[in-house]
Amino acid sequence: MLMLFKELNKNHVSLWVCENKLKLAYTGDIPPVQLIDEVKQKKDNILAFLNEKRVFSEEAFKGFIFRENIASEHHTDSGVSAPTAKNAIEAIFPATSLQQGFVYHYLAQPQDDAYRVQLLLDYHANVDSAIYQQAWLLASLRFPILRTAFDWEGEILQVVTANHSIDSKNFTTKDISQLAEKDRNEAIEAIQQHDRAQPFDLSRPGLVRFTFIKQEEQLITVLITLHHCIIDGWSYPILLQAVHKYYNELAQGCSPNIVADKAYLATQQYYLDHKAETEAYWRERKSQFHSMHVHGTNDLSPLLSHRVDLAKIKTVEKPAGQILTIQGSPYEQLKDTCREQGITLNVALQFAWNKLLHSYTGDGHTIVGTTVSGRDVPVEGIESSVGLYINTLPLMVQWEQTDSIAAVLQNIQQDIAALNSHSAVSLSSLQSNGERLFHSLLVFENYPLPEASENKEGIGHTLTFRRAIEKVDYPVLLMAYTHDNRLVIKFSYGEDWLTEKQAQRLLCQLERILHAVAYTPNQQHSSITLLSEEERHALLDSWNQTAVPYPQDKTLQQQFEAQAAQRPDAIAVIFEEQRISYGELNRRANRLAHHLIALGVRPDDRVAICLERSPEMVVGILAILKAGGAYVPLDPTYPAERLAYMLEDSAPVVLLTQTAQAGKLSSTVPSMLHDKMVLLDAHAPRFETLPDTNPDTQALGLTSRHLAYVIYTSGSTGQPKGVMVEHRSVLRLTSNNGFADIGPDDCIAHCANISFDAATWEVWSGLVHGARILLIPEKTLLHPAEFGQCLSSEGVSALFLTTALFNQYAGLIAPSLSGLRYVLFGGEQADNRSAIRLRAEHAPKHLLHVYGPTETTTFATAYEIPLIESEDKKLPIGRPIGNTRIYILDKQGQPVPVGAAGEIHIGGAGVARGYLNRPDLTAERFLPDPFSPQPDARMYKTGDLARWLPDGNIEYLSRNDFQVKLRGFRIELGEIENVLTAHPQVRQAVVIDCDYNGHKGLAAYLISEGALSDDMLIQHLSDRLPEYMIPASFTRLENLPLTRNGKVDRHALPKPALGDHDNYVAPRNALET
Repeated sequence: MLMLFKELNKNHVSLWVCENKLKLAYTGDIPPVQLIDEVKQKKDNILAFLNEKRVFSEEAFKGFIFRENIASEHHTDSGVSAPTAKNAIEAIFPATSLQQGFVYHYLAQPQDDAYRVQLLLDYHANVDSAIYQQAWLLASLRFPILRTAFDWEGEILQVVTANHSIDSKNFTTKDISQLAEKDRNEAIEAIQQHDRAQPFDLSRPGLVRFTFIKQEEQLITVLITLHHCIIDGWSYPILLQAVHKYYNELAQGCSPNIVADKAYLATQQYYLDHKAETEAYWRERKSQFHSMHVHGTNDLSPLLSHRVDLAKIKTVEKPAGQILTIQGSPYEQLKDTCREQGITLNVALQFAWNKLLHSYTGDGHTIVGTTVSGRDVPVEGIESSVGLYINTLPLMVQWEQTDSIAAVLQNIQQDIAALNSHSAVSLSSLQSNGERLFHSLLVFENYPLPEASENKEGIGHTLTFRRAIEKVDYPVLLMAYTHDNRLVIKFSYGEDWLTEKQAQRLLCQLERILHAVAYTPNQQHSSITLLSEEERHALLDSWNQTAVPYPQDKTLQQQFEAQAAQRPDAIAVIFEEQRISYGELNRRANRLAHHLIALGVRPDDRVAICLERSPEMVVGILAILKAGGAYVPLDPTYPAERLAYMLEDSAPVVLLTQTAQAGKLSSTVPSMLHDKMVLLDAHAPRFETLPDTNPDTQALGLTSRHLAYVIYTSGSTGQPKGVMVEHRSVLRLTSNNGFADIGPDDCIAHCANISFDAATWEVWSGLVHGARILLIPEKTLLHPAEFGQCLSSEGVSALFLTTALFNQYAGLIAPSLSGLRYVLFGGEQADNRSAIRLRAEHAPKHLLHVYGPTETTTFATAYEIPLIESEDKKLPIGRPIGNTRIYILDKQGQPVPVGAAGEIHIGGAGVARGYLNRPDLTAERFLPDPFSPQPDARMYKTGDLARWLPDGNIEYLSRNDFQVKLRGFRIELGEIENVLTAHPQVRQAVVIDCDYNGHKGLAAYLISEGALSDDMLIQHLSDRLPEYMIPASFTRLENLPLTRNGKVDRHALPKPALGDHDNYVAPRNALET
């Protein structure tokens, strides 16, 4: 029979019994027919034999063959010592999942000391080293794990030798009693470090060694170094208790009774017998990990002092730590609540740490490594067994906003129980492409090593636990245990990533969460606050002290008229060869304004203006304001369908344009506007003879609370939405703003499209302060050399560029930027390298990264980039500008701590009136400001996720919806999707932003019917959307990937496929639009 089995093994065939049936499996080539025939002939005998040997799995068959080979041939291929009386094989089992990981690490980095565990024990007694050594030898006879080695020739196996494997070779003696007391600790530290550097040979049993250090006759320090492959924290006190018992009995002349630990080997067999069940459980859990996108999530960077590549952290090189102790009434209340809820303290702590992560990251699911005991399997004696039972597994917690603390606690309790029941799994098998599932580890030692033995006799009573030395390979580790009626939490981290102050703040927040668990378990978890009163005051008040005087009771035209009166001959507008003074500009605008008043324009009436960038455009918007109206800028390049919608929605009383645009507009202008269309070139004679005096603002009933303009931004419904901005909000942007002090000596480059809100700052910062405005023609803007020459020759001192354009020009025209007073950029996430290089090599006086949505009047924050800035640091968006308040709030509208992710809400004088004709959306996004000292204050809910940095600056993170910014334009992806699905052949569509060889673009995915080319799609979109909203690629799918909740899984979409269209080319850089 054995010869048959060995022949089967040579041909990579395995046999085992399952439900009293013979199972056969093979790898590689098909086994010889005659070999299979022999198995069939001897089937009954084979079944009986394998049942007797308890070969119930493929792994058990391989182990059986391995043992038989050793026994019969006196050698192995694995490097395990040849069997002698001393090391004959007692058992062979597959290595546990954690052991496999340790072995892989050992093979990859044999000199690394990450999994060498050290204990330093002080015995305040005259310990006999020979008896102590004998006691450990007896312990190795009792506990098979101390006689275990590992084989990795094929499958990684743990090989248990039959007899003891601890002897004199494992012991070293040091005598430091001659040293002064103050030098002994240094000597012990040196001994410990030297010993730690010595590797273990995992192929040989006895993976433990001892250094017996004599300090005094009555003070012996023992350094015990073990490989983590053979022991866990639960086992330490069991093992030491057994050693101390044997020592005491030997010292008294007694012969200890050695009762073999059978639980360890029985547990290994249990794992084999239940392997299929465990694999089925983890297949389901792994599918959840992938569907919920936890791979790569739970980024701990919000907790750390700066963003780091967590994937590169293998071991913590500079460990640091803080201690949190829960004791007294809070501890008693926490225990009472745990009893009432039927949970353990471990569950309460798991909740607290996961909740802290949830608060900082904003993830709907958090995932933390948790160490399970592995002792929940039904094996007799497992509680007092020694071995590596533990495993580190992912615990995933789902956060539903309405769940109570108690409900989440129950879910965690159930999940931990399931982890314990299915703990025999390799963590690496659950990971995707080797990417970590989690970056923090929580270990609850509910059986900690005591500081002193309970035994009142023998050496155990003299023991003082000095310390344990174990390396941390996760950025954050929480180790908790209970002792002396208190809960002790050790928070370990790398000092490169957290400062001591930050670590202390996190522990204070963890304590507040535990307090909520203890005292208010029935409240919603979302109502837990992490902030102290001091922190809350800083976030809501101290960092929002931005109130400064500004002309809040004036209108824009009043401020301009004051400049025209004071400096009538000063140049106001420069365009190519034209120079227009403030006086001339004012007179031309006045004449047109009187014409508009005659046409019936009144305060808050909308007046559309559709012109190319030109002096006439500036005249037009000034005239509209002077007449009391609000200008509605329309880009002449927009598709006719989009222009028609904007005209219909804004319902202007007059439309200003020129003959060149009139033809395109004629088919889109509502019939009621045909008689109210003013062609500034053809109709000029109608108003050139009108008065050139300023219209009487007071007589018109015009105030700073009236509308200045309505700008349309992308909308998720498929149509753009108009943002209504008042005069006072624009003056809050231009006057005493705290980031750019524009004056009469300045020249501002006007580069932005008038329908883009950046033009608000460009035009009005100049006109209300007597500065010059240089109108940059489109062709010049898109030609770097010409643009740079233009800036230099006209003496431009202030410039705003979209981030994409800035990234290009920071390198191409850097010398031309060096002479400017202010260079501002923003609109999407910045490439900090471009900014830092410009700042270092060709620095303008002020280089500013700005941020702000149209709904809060262009800019809300600004960050001045210092001369010395790290390229590794993500550029913040800065602090709130003058008369602006910034709140970063959670989903309950409460402030989040420094470092935590939340949604930006913007308050202050820049908040727009709302959306035109959209009271529902206005009520949803423009909210009462509960934090402002001003009555009736409002704040805008931006949809932008960000976090406070410790210095009071803000770091932008992402959008919380499907809105993106591309080349300075804000785009609702849903709008493009709706237009796509309006095509009769498109059933479903999804649009995402993606990267095309380093440049951002849009990618469309669709399910369509019939022949539908990319060119046809582009034509369909181009008729309805502006160019910047046209995707660069179109990928056809049979079905869109879905999440478990039935929603489109955007993360599972394939890489975009470049389409078949010939006429469309995606922009290669920020200059091509």
